[in-house]
Amino acid sequence: GRENILSDINRPHMFIAELQLYIDYLKEQLEGEAGGESGKKKEKYYHGYYENLINGINYYRQLSDVAINNQKQFYQSLHDAEKELGEIKIQFSAILTK
Repeated sequence: GRENILSDINRPHMFIAELQLYIDYLKEQLEGEAGGESGKKKEKYYHGYYENLINGINYYRQLSDVAINNQKQFYQSLHDAEKELGEIKIQFSAILTK
């Protein structure tokens, strides 16, 4: 009953999985706002949310021992998340640019 049965499964680091949840949430919220007129308060919220995600990615990059086993995959996932956020910023530039 104590055998590791998940050793062959390629799973993302918990920080990457959480980051992806936050990115998906932001994208979902922005897609809901894209058709309508959003207020300044919501635009400020989305811009702050976006900036916090970017700051979180930069913070994760500074942690040297966060992903001991798969550092290359961890940093590649951070790069992919940052790229996805850049695409979101371009797509929703009317809401995210201040």
